Amino acid sequence: MFDQCIYFNLNKVTRKINKIWDQAFLKHGLSPAHGYALLAIGKNEQVSSKQLAEQLQLDLSTVSRFTDILISQKLIKKTQSKEDKRSSYLSLTKMGEKKFLDLNKVTSELFKKVRKDFNGQLVSNLVDNCKELEEKIQNV
Repeated sequence: MFDQCIYFNLNKVTRKINKIWDQAFLKHGLSPAHGYALLAIGKNEQVSSKQLAEQLQLDLSTVSRFTDILISQKLIKKTQSKEDKRSSYLSLTKMGEKKFLDLNKVTSELFKKVRKDFNGQLVSNLVDNCKELEEKIQNV
């Protein structure tokens, strides 16, 4: 009935992928969304909430909720800018640095598992096609 429906088929795949990612990240005490926020912060020495929202393509309010949780878990810290007292930056704590390394390993293992368990070229093509489609949708 929905063989040609992008909405139905993309959501069906997304639910299954979410389940795999949820299980892997749960072992490290985070959801994938919080984990990817931590990874994005870790890839920068320091990042503002606005920059993080742009990188993750999320609303600033969503990023604030994520970072509040990461701060409460002592994985990241917020530091006021010395140049501009109205600005602050997010960075990893020592505990966050360890979690960052763990999550890098998790995401690498997930990528390898998905490529091994499923057709690796199909997965690569799907990711590439999703990126291309997202760019085209932004221009609509």
